[in-house]
Amino acid sequence: MDTKKEFFRMIREHSEIALATSFDNTPNVRTVNFYFDPDAKVLYFATFSDNTKVFELKKIQKLHSLPYLSMERNI
Repeated sequence: MDTKKEFFRMIREHSEIALATSFDNTPNVRTVNFYFDPDAKVLYFATFSDNTKVFELKKIQKLHSLPYLSMERNI
């Protein structure tokens, strides 16, 4: 699989992704909206600054993501 090609396909076809983290040995998966800036090659996540996930994202060293299809898209 071409990882770069798959990444660009995912960001073209999806508006949300599921972020998986583990903090203090407690797994957590949450759905977030994102925006990819192709010029800067930066992936931005939309959330509120006082959200728990922001605290966790600042503390963790690894992050995993998967494309997320909402139920509305499957109808």
